Amino acid sequence: LAGTHAINMTGSLKTITASNGRYPTITRAGTRIDGSVSAGDIVVDGNGTGATTDSFFTITANTVSLSDIVLYNTNANGFKVNGASGVSLTRVTSGISAPLGSFGGVKVQSGIVVNSATNTTLRSVTAASADGSGIYVHGSTGTTIVNSRAGTHYGGTSTRANAYNGIEISGNTAGTNVISGSVVSGNTKAGIAFSSTGTL
Repeated sequence: LAGTHAINMTGSLKTITASNGRYPTITRAGTRIDGSVSAGDIVVDGNGTGATTDSFFTITANTVSLSDIVLYNTNANGFKVNGASGVSLTRVTSGISAPLGSFGGVKVQSGIVVNSATNTTLRSVTAASADGSGIYVHGSTGTTIVNSRAGTHYGGTSTRANAYNGIEISGNTAGTNVISGSVVSGNTKAGIAFSSTGTL
């Protein structure tokens, strides 16, 4: 997504419904999409579309920041950081709908994917009800997951299981990956699956 783009919505609930299955790839460094600038989150209904090999939000540029976005009802992965550095996702939710965290129709594949990326920060994210893993990190360096939930509702008190692992870290993952202050529970397979050359 190059150039300057603005999404301006009013009211306590901002909803975007996709018609082509995914949002344009974010290719401009420093792009910021922030749902907290007014009351309520940006709520994205994928409308049951998208190829399972795609991701709804794909980030390929450095220092991109997404916050306060709820995404559900898409065949694709939810959020994907692909080969970028310094990306942060804050208070984003994949796989369940707001405000009650019910199952969001068609499930996402994996909620959040971090692939061949460097220094990605996932803060207060929720990844639930995925057909794959809630959070999938592959071949990446210095991924930090803090105060987040994988396999539960927002508050971490009720199960919204991912069909595979809650958090999966794999591949040639260099450096140290940090998971702290997070609730990983109720997933069909492992809570945290680590098969990497890096350090957790």
